[in-house]
Amino acid sequence: MAANKKTVFIPFGTFDKSKCSLTDPFIVKSKNGQHETCNSSVRYKLEDGTYSDDIRLELFPRKTYGIFPSYPFGMDKKLQGPETINGYQFTYTLTSPETVNSPTKEEKYTIEIFDYISELMWEKLCEEVDKEDDSVIPPVSKNCYLGANKKSGVNKSYAIKPIYEYPNKQDDGPSANKKKEKDTSQPLRIYMKLNCFGSGSSLKCFTKIYGPGNKLVSPAKYHKVQCTIHPVLQLKKIFWGSHGKNTHGGSLNMHVSEMNIVPIAREGQRFLAPNPAPEEEEEDETQSFFHNPMGNEASSKPDPSSFEEIDFSADSKNPIEDLEHSEEEEEKPKKKVSTKSTTSKSSSSKSSSSKKKHTKSSDE
Repeated sequence: MAANKKTVFIPFGTFDKSKCSLTDPFIVKSKNGQHETCNSSVRYKLEDGTYSDDIRLELFPRKTYGIFPSYPFGMDKKLQGPETINGYQFTYTLTSPETVNSPTKEEKYTIEIFDYISELMWEKLCEEVDKEDDSVIPPVSKNCYLGANKKSGVNKSYAIKPIYEYPNKQDDGPSANKKKEKDTSQPLRIYMKLNCFGSGSSLKCFTKIYGPGNKLVSPAKYHKVQCTIHPVLQLKKIFWGSHGKNTHGGSLNMHVSEMNIVPIAREGQRFLAPNPAPEEEEEDETQSFFHNPMGNEASSKPDPSSFEEIDFSADSKNPIEDLEHSEEEEEKPKKKVSTKSTTSKSSSSKSSSSKKKHTKSSDE
């Protein structure tokens, strides 16, 4: 049955497994006809009995360590910068640190959705392998299926790329030739990509990011800023074929369609009255380093509120460090602000200072 072009929005908590399915694989050729890919559409049944392959899935709001730039796979860190950036992404955890072993009802809901889609992918791969000569999936995907069926048991993740995973364990020793182990004590996570095209100064971001005040903002504004993100995913397609050095023969292609973002303020006790001086127009450092990929629609003006960046110290683990495409920088520990209260000076000092005329600073 042909897919309906109507967009279907699935609010949080309303996903119906019985309505979600995959189409048989089909070949898509490039405009010049020189390249082709094999895909399956993810579709959702509508009330009128038709299917839509334009699915928007609302997820639960989550805290994250900010939005990070991505670069071409395998690029040397020395070459990573404003001119080579090819997208943005953030870490979405499926549980909190406290509920790793006992997910809440809301957390189980999201996990079950992705588990179901992974199972659909495995079943479709099995169907295509059984077709033998009638199947259009690439031979590499069939070989992945054979590799997943070993004498010791079936390993579905060998052939189907996991949608979510545990982070890698941090190994301080020489581990260039070691297989990275997963840290099951940390929350499961998905590295969610924004809908970006191009690279460098020509990079465009089509994900609608709504900041405080419901204003459109650039992803560069929240680089390494701890915040809460409420995303809507667009489930695009299933890609069948080679995944580089990985053994996978199929994977889910998705990106963030839109999201709300709220920086998390680190509030502390304040001893002084509010500063009455007028606000200065300062250049946003993140905007000067990473250009605004949202075009003229997004607001590049810095938020008047002061939000601290995350201090990736030894006591604060950064879950994005194990992502191969993310920028991995070590920040110097921030200096502690002295909390010693000032005491009143001698009356003679006060009287002498009161005699001085108040002059306006030249830089105000």
